[in-house]
Amino acid sequence: MKKLTSLVAMLMMVSTSAFAQFANAGGSSTSSAADTDAWQGVTASYNIGSLSYDIDGAEDTDLNGFSIGFVKAFSISKSLPLFVETGLNFTYATGEKIDSYYDEWYDNRYGVYITETCEKKYEYTYYGVTIPVNLAYKYVVNDELQVIPFTGVYFRGNISAKVDYTHRDYGYSPYTGGNFDDQSSGSYDLYDKEEAQECGFEKAWNRFNFGWQIGAKVAYQNFTAGITYGLDLNEISKKVKMNNLSISVGYNF
Repeated sequence: MKKLTSLVAMLMMVSTSAFAQFANAGGSSTSSAADTDAWQGVTASYNIGSLSYDIDGAEDTDLNGFSIGFVKAFSISKSLPLFVETGLNFTYATGEKIDSYYDEWYDNRYGVYITETCEKKYEYTYYGVTIPVNLAYKYVVNDELQVIPFTGVYFRGNISAKVDYTHRDYGYSPYTGGNFDDQSSGSYDLYDKEEAQECGFEKAWNRFNFGWQIGAKVAYQNFTAGITYGLDLNEISKKVKMNNLSISVGYNF
């Protein structure tokens, strides 16, 4: 969490600095040196995300994966390097959560105590599509290198979300003189209310989310590399939000 906080702080510093340069430039930005050429291209990202619970004692669930997409920018000024950038990203993510505890109970039939370990393993699989809408500023370092900070909102459709589970109870039974190991498995659809509750959520997942994001990227010739942090503004389930840090590379054409 400390590393994530540091990365987000870094993004805010880079973006704030670049936008401050833009604001301070004032009328001088209207010179012919301003690069108002828009761009479009393809991107691929590695995503470090999580489900964040607004519940006392609940730990976040990591939900990491990758995205591929298309990005396009539109110049909104003839004299300033200011742009609206949008696109379309397809995301795949997986995660794992394990709950385990010990249980001891008295068997009246045989007059003995039974000690067992209960383990519940949940494996998440998620697919979604995101449309970002960002305000971006292009700071020109030289003819081949630009720094582009941005901030904005995103709209995400949650296409599929399921959880494969394995429940295991095991231990030693004194009245049989041996070990026992009982297992069951199956799958939960998180868009089904009852199945989502079986997986620990109060409500079924929403099909639509929107959020806020901030980031910065470097463009060198036709290649780009960047980092973005995004946080849902509405809940994906009751008291649960999704956040995501993505590290991306791309190619503009």
